[in-house]
Amino acid sequence: MNEIWNQWYPKLVLHEKGHHQLALKIAKKIESTILDMSAETKCSALEIKANAIGHGYLSELDELNKQYDQRTNHGETQGASLFSYL
Repeated sequence: MNEIWNQWYPKLVLHEKGHHQLALKIAKKIESTILDMSAETKCSALEIKANAIGHGYLSELDELNKQYDQRTNHGETQGASLFSYL
């Protein structure tokens, strides 16, 4: 069982790092866009705009993650499917 774990787990980590990189990319976009926002006279207006930006980019992240999982067949093409080792 240890041998299976040692073969499979690093490949699962590799797959998950792909999701991590996508999240970092989107987080940087959110930060950059919010920092570039113009000033508002009311905090509530700023909050609404910032949340809209964040939600928009989170939708983009969701789509990127779906595409990544389709491309990798949820990590199977990267060796991240445990069933391949059983």
